[in-house]
Amino acid sequence: GITNTALGQIYDISLPKLGELSEEKVLAVHRAKTSIYTFQNPLWMGAGLAGLGEEGLETLREYSHKGGVAFQLQDDVLGMFGKTEKTGKSANSDLLQGKSTLLVAKTLELGNSKEKKALLYAWGNKKASEKEIAAAKEAIRESGSLEYSEKIARDLAKEAMEIAESLAKYDLDRQAIDYLKGIAEYVVSRDL
Repeated sequence: GITNTALGQIYDISLPKLGELSEEKVLAVHRAKTSIYTFQNPLWMGAGLAGLGEEGLETLREYSHKGGVAFQLQDDVLGMFGKTEKTGKSANSDLLQGKSTLLVAKTLELGNSKEKKALLYAWGNKKASEKEIAAAKEAIRESGSLEYSEKIARDLAKEAMEIAESLAKYDLDRQAIDYLKGIAEYVVSRDL
């Protein structure tokens, strides 16, 4: 898990420099990094200590991939459009740092030439003005990328909840299953 997380971090950092940013590549980074580090590793440690078998661990891996990617997609939305007092970080930092997100990838795919230009001017440009930042964020909204990212996150969270429910076949504590379902629901209900 640690090795895969490290590889995910390396891929995340190098992705903008490797060329074409795509949905597939962004989601691969989220699976390799966030879902393993934030979901799978902690769940597997607890499940291993509790004696859950290999089949149950595989179910938790599936849950982790869906829930972890949903978490990261919502985190990226909050990192772009959230309020600093709620998120604890500037809503401009992800954009100005050139973070590879689904919001960026889908704007580059779906946006018109004006939207792409506005995004690319501010993305990774730490000297972008407030007006240029606002134009980039508007491009993300207008291209449909924001709506698309939020929908993918909700769909993945729903799948994670269904996978968590399937853990009942291993005679796990009902509260534990409901807790996992609640986590999957919460990751996408965090608001701006």
